[in-house]
Amino acid sequence: MKLKIIWFYIEIGYSKLLNIFNVKKNTSVIPKGMYCYTFDGTSGTDDNGYTWFGTNSCKYYRSMKGMKAGCTYVGFIGWDPCLGDQCKICGENKDNYE
Repeated sequence: MKLKIIWFYIEIGYSKLLNIFNVKKNTSVIPKGMYCYTFDGTSGTDDNGYTWFGTNSCKYYRSMKGMKAGCTYVGFIGWDPCLGDQCKICGENKDNYE
């Protein structure tokens, strides 16, 4: 688990370096809408009676323990309630609703 967290920090640092040199990343893999995910059409109910829906997360979204999360597109990692709820912070494809 610690190795995974270290890798996330390396990805974020590399992303910041690319942003400094204005290297553009692929925005076609960023989901349309206000969130960093799209629904994949699956759903179910767990043992406690809660309904869950399957999602496909953005390629650039990284989640860690608790509400800590990161975005390798903009080069941010930390505790952000919006990012923890997978609300977009990059602004890409935000106005393109399906």
